[in-house]
Amino acid sequence: GQVRVPNVGVLWLIFVPQKLGQPVAVAKNGPHGKANRPEILKGQYYIRVDDESRLCQDPMDYERLFTGCSAEHLQAYLYHIDEPYFRLLAPHCSRCVGREAVTKQVRSALMGRHATVTLDGVGGVGKSETAIEVVRQLYDENHFAFIVSLSAKARVWNYFTGIRKAGFGGFTEFIREIATVLSVDHCEDSDELKAGVIQAMNGVKGLVVLDNLESVADSGILAFLAEEIPDSVKVLVTSRIDRRLGGYPVFVPEMEAAEGTQLLRYELKRIGREDLVDDPHIPSLVESTGRLPLALKWAAALTTQYRSLREVDARFRTMDSKKREFLEF
Repeated sequence: GQVRVPNVGVLWLIFVPQKLGQPVAVAKNGPHGKANRPEILKGQYYIRVDDESRLCQDPMDYERLFTGCSAEHLQAYLYHIDEPYFRLLAPHCSRCVGREAVTKQVRSALMGRHATVTLDGVGGVGKSETAIEVVRQLYDENHFAFIVSLSAKARVWNYFTGIRKAGFGGFTEFIREIATVLSVDHCEDSDELKAGVIQAMNGVKGLVVLDNLESVADSGILAFLAEEIPDSVKVLVTSRIDRRLGGYPVFVPEMEAAEGTQLLRYELKRIGREDLVDDPHIPSLVESTGRLPLALKWAAALTTQYRSLREVDARFRTMDSKKREFLEF
């Protein structure tokens, strides 16, 4: 509409109706900023955070966009598959880059005689991502009659430490989640429900996955995993500390330099920074991140704030509160 302002002219008022239905991707590249790069990318989704339109980069962003839920009400991991007898945690990326050697080691351990396999390593090294990738492969190959994946994770790194909702709070909710996947009728008594779950598992080739075991304080959950799951069922856990389950340990190391370079280049392409994939500072940045996958993804994301990889590299070589928070994550 128009409003005529005396002695000034005409003021145009443009009303944009609220979008109904599912969100849609950006139709074309937006205004060009520094180095003539588009600030808004065609085919991508964005969410509004305060006064900033931020590129969706992980499942939490997409969940917030499509459901309208605040991040604090979301679980640390969504489910890639959630159906009777199969529940798989969703990866944070559409593709697992590198990690062929450790993935092969975990697969071999699960296919062997070991009842429990534990993945350990420092924070941000990719324990969860490795477990999720192995489980996805085994699901695709129909190795198990059932797979139940749960996460006790209650913190995520989103360029700062953020609180998330764990997949369960204690033993009762834990056993109820397993019962749901195995189609076991729920009852009020948790011991009776546990007995029903064990009966459903008995003699069946299955897999129970528990991510971030270090966050579990309930001794009933630890006892169930270590002593009560039938012999036909394998257990795969990730943990930063030893919870004495007596499993076969697989140490997840930092990435090799070639793997780190591959991951950094993949992440740069994913966020629309193809112009940086051959930057001469990549080898230095890979080393300054400690070759930790989470740090490499963070480094790629920082290119939206800093003008060059040289600046990002300097950022990682400087100890500040944000980096200290990351190292303690």
